[in-house]
Amino acid sequence: MIPSRVESYLVPVAAERAHGLVGRCAVADADAGDWLSRVKQRGGRDQFDVYYDAVLPRSTHLTTARVARRYDLSRANDATYSETLTWTVHDAGLFTGFKGYFIATLSPTVALDISGDDPGSGTRDSRTSSDSWKHCCLPIATPVVVRRDDRIRVELTRAAHPDRPFQQTYHWEGAVLRGPACVATFGNRQHPR
Repeated sequence: MIPSRVESYLVPVAAERAHGLVGRCAVADADAGDWLSRVKQRGGRDQFDVYYDAVLPRSTHLTTARVARRYDLSRANDATYSETLTWTVHDAGLFTGFKGYFIATLSPTVALDISGDDPGSGTRDSRTSSDSWKHCCLPIATPVVVRRDDRIRVELTRAAHPDRPFQQTYHWEGAVLRGPACVATFGNRQHPR
């Protein structure tokens, strides 16, 4: 089944547990030494230059999710792009990175929405997250304490490789702004995946 439209979303998060796992290279299916050497072979500096599949609860959101990119699949879409987004922080916390997810319109009455964060109590009706689709966790290396009304700005770039259609690289960099001052910057060098 091919969707007619897909919207991808990003939201800044305070996902301290997930950030700790990334910091310790304690992510599923990753041997710390082997994982870091593969990241470096692909041009990354460390484990923070990679995005991760995770389920990040809505309780980690520091603000409201925003559409990062819209894809109308009835026409051609650019495989390489750059988007700049800015959020105003609603809930103070420790900014650890971004959560990404998508909503795909499959028909006028059916959508695949992976924004949910509750695996449920084992019954299909109580579940709001998928067994197959996870969120995208884009960590920043050094978490930043943010206050209400701080602004978080990010530029997200996706680059496609014409000779490898299923391989893309992602880059994210940005700043935390408090009034007219920049209180922190963050970014990764390359996103091997």
